[in-house]
Amino acid sequence: MTTLFSVLRKTYLALGQMEVTTATGGSTTTAIDTKLGDTYGDEDLNGSSLFVIRDAAGAGAAPEGEAQLITGYAVSTNTITVGTAFSVAIAAGDTLGIAKNVWPLLTVIELANDALQSLGTIQLCDTSLTTISGQSEYALPVALKYKVQQVQLQMDAETNANEWMNLHNWTVSPSAAGSTGLLIFNEELPAGYVLKLWYEAEHPRVSAMSDKISETIHSEYATRLVVDKALEYQTRRTNGTDPFMLQTSNKAMNDVQEAKLKFTMPKVKKAKILTPLETKRFLTDEG
Repeated sequence: MTTLFSVLRKTYLALGQMEVTTATGGSTTTAIDTKLGDTYGDEDLNGSSLFVIRDAAGAGAAPEGEAQLITGYAVSTNTITVGTAFSVAIAAGDTLGIAKNVWPLLTVIELANDALQSLGTIQLCDTSLTTISGQSEYALPVALKYKVQQVQLQMDAETNANEWMNLHNWTVSPSAAGSTGLLIFNEELPAGYVLKLWYEAEHPRVSAMSDKISETIHSEYATRLVVDKALEYQTRRTNGTDPFMLQTSNKAMNDVQEAKLKFTMPKVKKAKILTPLETKRFLTDEG
């Protein structure tokens, strides 16, 4: 499972802007690493970010997968302080990542969202609708009204045995901007079953470290996209005057194209609209 945390961690490493180390102690708002010594001066890490890459116990427990902004570093005690507390205290042996403030965390999160949305539409699934007796029209969530590609009906409510059946002869009725459209079936469906709607839309916004990246996007592809956006961002900030940054940015663009070919993203095709004769045959076959 790919999360925002894992993509950001890989991005900072790929950019050469994360130092990985091991805590010798800490609390919910501090991390101590006696190995750092005077590597950094007081306050040198302000604006950088602290990632907890691995919990020392190895079971994936908190605070693994969390990241917070650094507000201070004390050379005398080798103590990093963060502005917002981790959910659990950092302990000796936890693997930490110090992400440098050349690319501030909040900026990289925005770049990650830009990168994901630059893909255009991706395959998504909605299961918020349930069939109702005597009803053949259903209000669609606003985001879905022009984007439904395929509709499936839950044929069995048993856990892990839903027996999804593809439905045909449905249409979407449009509506005014910001209003819900209608999913209209030619006939009433059996009541009490979930409708699974496959649709295409931009990737949902991610902001929390635990937010998931769509499984349709390979983690390596997602990382290369964010690295490319980050390098493009810095190149524009320097007006393209740094030859090394410009060369690295051009390589990142090529890496994205390579990943696009290597990690093909699936698409859902809209179900065929059947003629009356085909509908009769379909219902006979499904029955």
